[in-house]
Amino acid sequence: DVAAAELLRVHITTLRRWLEGAVRQGTVYDPILRPERTGSRNMTWGEFVEADFLRQYRKIHEVSLGDLRAFIRELREETGVRYPLAHARPWVGPGKKLLIRAQRETNLEPELWTAFERKSGQIMLTAPAESFLGRVTFDQKGGNGIVSVLHPAGKDSAVVIDPNLRFGAPCIKGISTSTLIDAVTVGESVESLASDYDLTVAEVAEAISFEATAARLAA
Repeated sequence: DVAAAELLRVHITTLRRWLEGAVRQGTVYDPILRPERTGSRNMTWGEFVEADFLRQYRKIHEVSLGDLRAFIRELREETGVRYPLAHARPWVGPGKKLLIRAQRETNLEPELWTAFERKSGQIMLTAPAESFLGRVTFDQKGGNGIVSVLHPAGKDSAVVIDPNLRFGAPCIKGISTSTLIDAVTVGESVESLASDYDLTVAEVAEAISFEATAARLAA
């Protein structure tokens, strides 16, 4: 979970509280990302994806942890899915209301993906939904729609987080972005790295920009 906290730019104590819950002033708070405490410091891919969404809900959309905890619990009960944020895909919409992404099943076409506000039942395509679609790839084998790849800098960037590549570290074509930035730091040129790793100069530059941005946000 330490490596995950670094990738997510979340304090390790916060991440562990999301995973395992906490006790404060005699009050017991249940986990958010897990149905129950496991005592494990290892994170599954589903937990990692959910933690990324949770970070956005908290920092960008300012949704309270109490609302998120109750909402995720309800989603688990409704869908029977252990990691509903990575499967049922809820959203934060106008007025900071929690949404569930409701998908029309026709060929799983992205333009048919919508969201509905739970209280009013109003169907809409939300800006957070559009942002989400720009940052993930779904594994559509069998129509399950599970998130298979994260695009932390958006789909226009070659940087991906794939659990099947580099143990889930950000990478470009299987080359970790940290490897490239480390090489530049010790004096390697962008051109030589591109040649050594069979990347384009633009791809190496993307890796450097991604790592520099991550460092600034973590500072």
